[in-house]
Amino acid sequence: MLEEQSIFNNQNQILDASLIQPSSNSLDPSQRDYTEFSSDQMMHSAAETPIDVEKNQGDAKPALVYANESIFNPDFTSNAEIAFGESSDIQKAQALGYDTLTGQSGVLPNIDRSNPIWVTTETNPDVTNTSKQWNLSFINRNDTNYASVDEYDFSNPVATVNLGWQNGFVYESTPFETLTVDSRKNVAAIGQPKVYSSVLEAGVRYHIEASGTWQYWTDKSPNYIADARFQTGDAWNTKSNGPGGLHSDVLSNGNDDIWGEYQPNHVYTYEIVGNGQRVDFYVNDGDYLNNQGAYTVKIYRQSATQTTDNTIRLNANFGELNPAPNVQRDNFVMQAWTTTKLEAGKSYQVTTQSDDGTRFFVKNIATDEITYIGADWRNRGLHEPAKKSFFNVSQTGDYEFYIQGYDHSGASAFNVELKEISDNALPNHTGLIKDINKDGKHDILWRNYINGETHLWSMDGGTRLGAVEIPDYLDMAWHPVAMADFNNDDNLDIVWRYHWLNNTGHNRIWLMHGNTRISEVGIERVEDNNWHIVGTGDFNLDGNADILWRNYASGENVIWNMKDTSRDNSITLEKQTDLNQRIVGTGDFNGDAKSDILWRNAATGQLNIWFMDGTTKSSVQTISSSLDLNWSVAGTGDMNNDGKSDIIWRNLATGGNTTWLMNGATKSGDLEIQDVPERNWNIVGDSDIIPIWKAEYFGNKDLAGTPIHTDSFTNVTGNITQNWGLDAPPNIPVDQFSARYKTQQYLNPGIYKINLNSDDGVRVWINNDLIIDRWVDQAGTYSDYFSSSGGYYPVTIEYKENMGVASLNYEIVKHQPYNNFGNPDGIVNSWKATFYNWNGQGNPIIDDNHKIGTVNLGGNIRSDGRWGMNAQNWGTGSPAPEVPTDFFAMHAYTRVDLTAGHTYKVRLRSDDGYRMWAHKLDGNPFDITENALGGTFLSDAYGVKEFTFIAPESGTFDFHTQMFESGGDAIFDLSVTDLTTPPPSVWENPLAPGSYSITSRFGLRDLNNDGIFENHKGIDLGANTGTRIEAARSGTVTFVGTDQYGGKYVDIDHGGGLKTRYLHLSTFAVSKGDVVNDDTKIGEVGSTGLSTGPHLHFEVWENGERKNPEDYILFNVSAGSSTSSSANVSTGESIFDYGGKSYQWTKYTIRSGDSLSAIAQRTLGDANGYNFIAQRNDISNPNNINAGEVIDVPQLFNNSNPSTPVVSGFLSTSTEGLEFIGQHEGLRLNLYNDPAGHTTIGYGHLVHYGAIDGSEPEEFKQGITKERALQLLAEDAANAAQAVKDLVTVSLNQAQFDALVSFTFNLGRGHLQSSDLLERLNNGEYSAVPYELSRWVYGGGVVLPGLVRRREEEGILFSNGIYTGIG
Repeated sequence: MLEEQSIFNNQNQILDASLIQPSSNSLDPSQRDYTEFSSDQMMHSAAETPIDVEKNQGDAKPALVYANESIFNPDFTSNAEIAFGESSDIQKAQALGYDTLTGQSGVLPNIDRSNPIWVTTETNPDVTNTSKQWNLSFINRNDTNYASVDEYDFSNPVATVNLGWQNGFVYESTPFETLTVDSRKNVAAIGQPKVYSSVLEAGVRYHIEASGTWQYWTDKSPNYIADARFQTGDAWNTKSNGPGGLHSDVLSNGNDDIWGEYQPNHVYTYEIVGNGQRVDFYVNDGDYLNNQGAYTVKIYRQSATQTTDNTIRLNANFGELNPAPNVQRDNFVMQAWTTTKLEAGKSYQVTTQSDDGTRFFVKNIATDEITYIGADWRNRGLHEPAKKSFFNVSQTGDYEFYIQGYDHSGASAFNVELKEISDNALPNHTGLIKDINKDGKHDILWRNYINGETHLWSMDGGTRLGAVEIPDYLDMAWHPVAMADFNNDDNLDIVWRYHWLNNTGHNRIWLMHGNTRISEVGIERVEDNNWHIVGTGDFNLDGNADILWRNYASGENVIWNMKDTSRDNSITLEKQTDLNQRIVGTGDFNGDAKSDILWRNAATGQLNIWFMDGTTKSSVQTISSSLDLNWSVAGTGDMNNDGKSDIIWRNLATGGNTTWLMNGATKSGDLEIQDVPERNWNIVGDSDIIPIWKAEYFGNKDLAGTPIHTDSFTNVTGNITQNWGLDAPPNIPVDQFSARYKTQQYLNPGIYKINLNSDDGVRVWINNDLIIDRWVDQAGTYSDYFSSSGGYYPVTIEYKENMGVASLNYEIVKHQPYNNFGNPDGIVNSWKATFYNWNGQGNPIIDDNHKIGTVNLGGNIRSDGRWGMNAQNWGTGSPAPEVPTDFFAMHAYTRVDLTAGHTYKVRLRSDDGYRMWAHKLDGNPFDITENALGGTFLSDAYGVKEFTFIAPESGTFDFHTQMFESGGDAIFDLSVTDLTTPPPSVWENPLAPGSYSITSRFGLRDLNNDGIFENHKGIDLGANTGTRIEAARSGTVTFVGTDQYGGKYVDIDHGGGLKTRYLHLSTFAVSKGDVVNDDTKIGEVGSTGLSTGPHLHFEVWENGERKNPEDYILFNVSAGSSTSSSANVSTGESIFDYGGKSYQWTKYTIRSGDSLSAIAQRTLGDANGYNFIAQRNDISNPNNINAGEVIDVPQLFNNSNPSTPVVSGFLSTSTEGLEFIGQHEGLRLNLYNDPAGHTTIGYGHLVHYGAIDGSEPEEFKQGITKERALQLLAEDAANAAQAVKDLVTVSLNQAQFDALVSFTFNLGRGHLQSSDLLERLNNGEYSAVPYELSRWVYGGGVVLPGLVRRREEEGILFSNGIYTGIG
């Protein structure tokens, strides 16, 4: 305890005083501090010059003083010590946040306002009732709960004193003196240096402020920076020499006054009367070598000018000492009174910040009429915010203003202010602005309905400035339902309602200080759970917050008019029996300072506002704007500070938040708020009804008999999470039990997904429809869907536990579409793909109710340089977040420029269905696949399908494609090529046009003419030795040398992951490190290394992978010529040359999607040959051909004598034939079961008959590379070719041979050998082959669409020589 000193030298001298040390019973010892209270009348000694009362009514800075035994002790010395002062900035103090009061909480009692017992000059003649001064009387009590005592008798007080003037002092704005008190490590002995003030003039009042920083003991809290807290013998004081902190030596008396450890942003103050001496300041560091810091002292002199306002202030701060002779230190009641003039028609405000309770009255001296003002009559501390009450009087006259206050224990202080205010200064409780951090802007309160956490967002319009957690929270049966300032302390309080089914109807108000709960007050209980608190407002315009209720069973609506935290009376509003009509907010929408009511129809989403005149509905207006029912109204508030309430929305499905800026009932704009994707977080003020689950538990697996235990719980999402492990619900056996859960939940229109994880069985009903039925004795994870048309639905879940672990996790969620596409402008060159859920029945429904999410599938220029989409080979995995591995659909689109009349080839692989169309920007759509716009999906691109379309007009189009996946592997691979105009060369030819010929292309090739196909990794250009070789593109030479076989080659790096290689050179013309251009000579053609003759082997590498050089360079094109120029023949000839090859005419039936340019590309290798085919068939308009027409088309002729076709025994599978097989088989690098159920890998390589069983070779179990797959394809094709050679006895041309090899590759030698096809073919019935082929379309006993397409195209190849689908 500090040394006790008196502060009086004249027992007639009155002053306000208080103790520095707050009660450890009132405050958490780790947070001992006070917030600022009102200014007070400070001490003045007998030596002072008398002060003119009328000039001494300023607003002085606050201060606290301590003294010996009693502040009214007559023993006075001149050596008074000032110990501790408070902050002059209340917002700084509030920003710190304080721990909650640990004392009792209570409510304002029902006080007898008609006949209180007063101390007056009549009842106590010894008291001089001095005008404009405070008189205080005390009685001792030993009540255990002062809050419950209505009235005290002050007719025989134990002490009555005069406490001085009603008003305080003011000081000069510029400091009289500024000092710096510095303590730095290792600079001086403990307690040094001291800093001395100037001499303070005797009789003059001074105001002293101190602030600074201090780094406390490092072993306490590293880098702890603080600024003033009391240091006594508590847990912080662990050093033998006493605590470190800020000290002052007032008036050089040698006694140290501890100010204590600092806390940030505090300015501490005290006031003294000078006596001609100085004040010393220093740092007394108990552990000097570990501490360092500094503080600044500013000394202000009393101003000669004083205010003349009529504000009345009482600052009776007694600390922990006896407040007056004969008065107990604890457990006393105080009554203070003074006189003032009050005027009828004016408004007055009383503010109190006390320790403990206070209540207030005014008494008309002429009439003895008593007006009860209000109270904060409860155990409380000075750290809590000030409380305000408002009143007016009916008559102008002189009044006595009475304050009653009590102290329960610990420090005591009574700080009260009465002042006149303007009418517009009454608090606005309309709900216009819910400002928690006092910056004048609407803030948002959140609660997590899983763990109960409550967080505050401080807002600046739609921008979140910061977030802070409210440290206390109630269990999940308690719901925060509204916010308002019920005790008028300028802090928003939180209303809670208890919805537990077995013990319903409790209501509480948390009295708050910023984000800290300072007290909890119970208010009147309403047991009927159908009553919901749906808003607050000042409906009767009395300056107090009221509570609005709605009954969701009867449709009744009631206002509780409140006085502080008590219901004063109730007002019944118009009944609304349509229970879909829901009150979703209150506020002031038209800016008339009156609370209005916002309604929303839960079935339609329609919004209406009841504009109120107090408690009377004056008009109703409909809000024309609307959001879909995925959005709920989460609250109201003036988000843009225009004096009118706005509407805050939250989408629990997506986590989106937004605000409608309102002007009355008209939406004037939008204000976006940061999204919160986690659905368990909800905005306090959302009046949506929270589902309450009722649980029944049975001691058997069959839900039989009477429940042994019942329970209730809530979850804002309507979900259930029960994880008992090896335990069970109360009083239930750990095994062999069952449970039934019921609730009623409002579901907006749309599709909901039910997810279940249950150990063991479970059944789910929604709206009496059995959605999931898994009544089994085993754990499982299940999901299904429910479609809501909007409204309330009964939900029932039944569960049973057999043995072992017990758990039930149920979730019902609306689809939560996400958008990860990125920049919307990216649609110009990227694929925007949205995935949808599909139930596997019929065509997928692609709409918002099935949408899962949107992603970017990459650019629309493929890695091979073609326009389209890179292969999306999802296999058996998920194609995007939250998308199932099976039964999903995709809609992707991007932008493309098309030219009218041009023919475009589509090369597609889609597993399973697909459709395509294009839509011109600001124009019309057109089908790319058959009836795509009509919704038709095709299912014939499991392998690879090629088809063409003609653009109807020129312009920029949105190119749309949709696909769906039903099961197994999923893939989508798309390229689109303009066949009308050959694509321009990307790079330059390495050899001059006309100086070479292509001798071997990239890909699978029979390099040795032995029927074995190998993967050729570049392109071979035959040319004379010594032919000049130039770089194909500018770059840097990275290698010049030979390979292991002596082949000379050069590598050039072109940047961006691209590289070229030039092999078999005879000479070099560059060195490593040279920088080259596309016309730089790098060497000459030769035949070094493994080579059969002079040629250039040319390769293109991209990011370490070899690419087809023909995707980058147009080879074998002479300047000024085109491929089609070689067609110097008559269309009437039966055999003709075109492009250096011999052809004959054959019949072909046009199919849907065909174009002449596409047919020319497939048959002649030149899309520009379409005019040649049109001339042959007398087609005047090449763009106008019809499916089903039979026309002549070119067929490659493989023998100069058409009457003597090549005998099959001398044929081998052509490159085109091998590619034909590969595109039908498709590539899968991991084991899979083919449509017939047999184990397969690669390009349809049969591993063994029957499904995958683990007996497969190890190399296949691990998956194979593409190179290995190509090798297996070549081997299997060679085997099939050998079977055709062995079994077919008639002559075949190359196309016929390739068609039969494809058939045999697919079905095996045995099926060919036993087939009618072989028999009829060997009998010379060539025309019967397509029909016989078409019969082999079954797999597993069912027709497979992929086989139908393959047999059709094998028939076309056999009859017409057209390799459909390759190019």
